[in-house]
Amino acid sequence: AWSIHGFLGEDHQGYVTRLKSRVGHIRSPLFTTPVLLSLDGREKTIFDFRFVTMALDKGIGDVAASHKFLQGTLTYRLLADDEEVFFGRLEIAPEKDVEHFETVDVLALGKSSARHFSLNVTATASDGRQSIAFLCQVLQMSAAARYRVTIGFVIFLVTLISIIAEKIHRSYSAFIGASMTLCALAAIQETPNLHAIINMIDWGTIMLLFSMMILMQMLAMTGFFRWFAVKVVTLSAAQPARLFFLLTISCGLISMVLDNVTVVLLTGPLTYQVASSLRLNPRQ
Repeated sequence: AWSIHGFLGEDHQGYVTRLKSRVGHIRSPLFTTPVLLSLDGREKTIFDFRFVTMALDKGIGDVAASHKFLQGTLTYRLLADDEEVFFGRLEIAPEKDVEHFETVDVLALGKSSARHFSLNVTATASDGRQSIAFLCQVLQMSAAARYRVTIGFVIFLVTLISIIAEKIHRSYSAFIGASMTLCALAAIQETPNLHAIINMIDWGTIMLLFSMMILMQMLAMTGFFRWFAVKVVTLSAAQPARLFFLLTISCGLISMVLDNVTVVLLTGPLTYQVASSLRLNPRQ
């Protein structure tokens, strides 16, 4: 049923799906319990556990129908040299998608010197007979993961300041910020492959911006912005305060029927044209 809905590939060896409650993706095969995962890797300081169970809206035969009304419990245990060091549990409700994240610092637990780590996962249905399928991914991160939120915020802040200051072109600032983010991601957890990087791109937004750029150029060629600027200047009586409120109110009214990004792209050239007509500096 998961394969038919496109949640998993036919081979069930692994699939990348976008998370709803957190920005990102999860790569995992389709697991059924019980599962014992061996956590091998160079970084064994912090583990980030990600679990996803999906509810099907439309049943496909008896299998999908049974998953739709499935209810149960998923438990997982982190073992260090066959000794339990962490225990977690989450409830699986019918017709509800569950996305669960848990970060475990084994260094703080005093178990970073263990030779072998493993994750034992067990999911049981409330009736005790059916099996529960789920996605599970474990990210092994370095000690720098304790400060990953701060690192991300600093990179974002530096990039934003660079874009506002315009010491270099804003496209270069965004590219440098994205490169710094990928470097931080590789240093903290794992080096993202090309497929994961491509999945980070929101193609819908790119196509919206691409289409709006074409529309803005066509409107500029037809003289729409000049016509609108004359109307606004006439209504504002060349008073900057009244002009400010007219542009703000018109932008808010248009936002009620159009997308916010579209309105901003429309208002920008209009504001520049109006300011030029009044011989005002649009940057001030």
